[in-house]
Amino acid sequence: MNQAATLSTLAGKSAAHSAGVRACVLGRGMAPALSDPALEVVGRLHPERAALERFIAGCFFRGYGAVITHFADTLLGVRNSDGQWAAGLGYSLPGARPVFIEQYLDVPLESALGSVLGERVARAAVAEVGNMASTSAGLGRLLIALATQHFYAQGLDYVVFTATRALANSFVRLGIPIFPVAVADPARLHDGVGNWGNYYRNSPTVMVGRIASGLHTVVEDAA
Repeated sequence: MNQAATLSTLAGKSAAHSAGVRACVLGRGMAPALSDPALEVVGRLHPERAALERFIAGCFFRGYGAVITHFADTLLGVRNSDGQWAAGLGYSLPGARPVFIEQYLDVPLESALGSVLGERVARAAVAEVGNMASTSAGLGRLLIALATQHFYAQGLDYVVFTATRALANSFVRLGIPIFPVAVADPARLHDGVGNWGNYYRNSPTVMVGRIASGLHTVVEDAA
């Protein structure tokens, strides 16, 4: 690639990061009414897919200097009262293919989760969650609560994700039990840590939770 093309590519990436950061900042407007929160399901072909991806990428870049280019199959998002994205996450269903989190594990996902939970775990019953971003801790907890209800409605039993201390604390605040599975060791990443900024300085850990336990807590809090 010649110098002009390289500069053009860098300029394009910088503009994309700036747009994403602006989206993350705009999302800090008024939160949705907790009595009537709306969770939006955003698939690959959804017209708002690019906007929610920009928001998530912007929050990761703003928080960690990380450059996120891969997103889960399905995104879930919550808007603020101004109609801007204010929280989002993504999830994928493992199926037969390896999933991102399995890079951190010595055994297949279902075996690792089963060992931690002391029960047989069906791979088809697991949702791998990633791309979790929000403009405030409160909105992050709201998203977790709404996503828990969504996963339960999809017939899923377990959720697995990589959590920093801050994210793990959100589950603690909600009273949702989660269990450590493995250290998220960046040395095990196939593509290295080049695009992750300082994310791995936050001691991320692979965690698992039972969706039914989370739903029970969410329903009790809403009662």
